[in-house]
Amino acid sequence: MDSLDFNAYLRAGSLQLDDAELLVLLVNGAAQVRSRIAERKGLDIETLFGCSKDRSALVRAAVAANPATPLEILRVLADDPNLDLKYSMAENHNLPLEILEKLSSDDNPYIHNRATRTMERLERQRSH
Repeated sequence: MDSLDFNAYLRAGSLQLDDAELLVLLVNGAAQVRSRIAERKGLDIETLFGCSKDRSALVRAAVAANPATPLEILRVLADDPNLDLKYSMAENHNLPLEILEKLSSDDNPYIHNRATRTMERLERQRSH
């Protein structure tokens, strides 16, 4: 992790983190710290929305992987220009089928194929 304050990273994952400290870490923390916050269970919608606009694709990917992220935010993230973010979404079998279908129509063949394979795997799991 590059120039990461490891204590800030640990605090970002703490359940005892209060709103004021959360805000400080979101504003001043390294991308790894902000992504740790974005992946927190029970994170409020406003914070998820703010993190979905983060300059770091790492943070946006953490938002996409968070099960609490609303469909509206996932739709926007599925159109993100960052290919690594879209690929990470395409391999996430926990995303709604609508998002995987959207990614399977992506112009990038790697994203298209990954989303297609994820949907095929989900279909095989459902048929068993």
